[in-house]
Amino acid sequence: PYKRHLWKVPVPQTSGFNPTNLYAFRGTFHSHPTRKKMCRALAKSGEGVCAELRKAFHSHDETDQQRYIEEIRTAEFSFCPRGLSPSSYRLYESMQLGRCPVIISDDWLAPAGPHWNEFAIFVDQI
Repeated sequence: PYKRHLWKVPVPQTSGFNPTNLYAFRGTFHSHPTRKKMCRALAKSGEGVCAELRKAFHSHDETDQQRYIEEIRTAEFSFCPRGLSPSSYRLYESMQLGRCPVIISDDWLAPAGPHWNEFAIFVDQI
């Protein structure tokens, strides 16, 4: 859990969910080459959002935060590629929003507790 509340995250949508996008990702590319490669590979699909952020970590205003949340909420899958570490905040934010996280990391280790294979998809790094 976060030490402080970083996002105003709404309650997950549990009924009447009709995604308008297949996938969503918005984040920095400089934290790991997999992120840029992933977005390049998806660029022509037109089935979701894959966008680079260029702002400093946690310097996002309310509009930026709401766009990020809505992109995840309107997607069926939330891509969670590794960043500086094998994991990403995005994984837990996606879970909090009730979306299927797609974990893209060769070195990620599942924390004890959840039955990860029941709600997440695992993909090798590009």
